[in-house]
Amino acid sequence: MSYEEILLKVRKSKKSLSRKRKLYSQYNELINYLESLQTSFKAKGIAYEPENISDYRLAFSKGEYENALDLAESAKQQSENDYNAVDKISESIDDLSQNIADLPSEISETYSESIAGISKQLKGGSIGEAKDKIVELKASFEKDQEFFAGSDSIVAVLQHRIETSREYILVDEFEKDLSDCESLRDGNDLVACRKKVEETVELIDEALVSWEPDIDLQLPSEIIAS
Repeated sequence: MSYEEILLKVRKSKKSLSRKRKLYSQYNELINYLESLQTSFKAKGIAYEPENISDYRLAFSKGEYENALDLAESAKQQSENDYNAVDKISESIDDLSQNIADLPSEISETYSESIAGISKQLKGGSIGEAKDKIVELKASFEKDQEFFAGSDSIVAVLQHRIETSREYILVDEFEKDLSDCESLRDGNDLVACRKKVEETVELIDEALVSWEPDIDLQLPSEIIAS
């Protein structure tokens, strides 16, 4: 090997070493930042770790610094997104916890259980799952809030709808449905009870929409053309 070839090889080695040192430094800076984020999560009572933490640690241990840096950068973006979502999730949990009291007790108890489950996921660091579930729960609450407004029980909604519709349509069939709903409630099958109530209310509304009064309108004789 000539002197020039040796010199070229040395230069390439120095360049490669310099790049590795730079990647190593960048990686460590990023890891320090991720650890500081974990500390911030902990201050909020959340045990959080990036999902791919084992991947970038393994890549780094194998000397794959560029791959480790890419994986750590991905972890940084995910961690920042999750951290920013924490306060919004917590606010939604607080709002729902305060407002579910407006719903019938049978339903508010179910919401309380769901909220407790989401809070547990949040504290366990499953931010993405907690976020998706709180969005679904809020949408469900808004629907129930409108449907059960002013009612102190699930079946009270159906009772009220039957009474206010009695003047316009036959309600015998719906009263039987009401009895079925009460039986489901008394048997503590609240899911089936709620479903039955919602379906029956929908049927009553359809009957009211299709109802046409039998009115025979007659014009006064003085305005009828001769």
